[in-house]
Amino acid sequence: MRTQQIFELCGHSFCSNKAPAGPGSRCADHLGDPVPDASHPDYWLNRAARAAASIDHGRGGLTERQTLAVHAADAGMPLAKIGRETGVYP
Repeated sequence: MRTQQIFELCGHSFCSNKAPAGPGSRCADHLGDPVPDASHPDYWLNRAARAAASIDHGRGGLTERQTLAVHAADAGMPLAKIGRETGVYP
């Protein structure tokens, strides 16, 4: 049985990048797009920043590379190799 992964696309016309904060949000390339009526000028940036903070919180406050390094160390990989590959050093 196969599974499908569904994700929302950037709300900018003809952009196929992933939307960081759900439907209609803007990818990093389009954070400067016009905002919805009566919204703060940093609306898109604020939504993306809150989504990124939520993802980091779900990882215990670690970045994606740091999380990868922790899992690699837990799997018994040599720390020197982990550092070279991820840029995260103990």
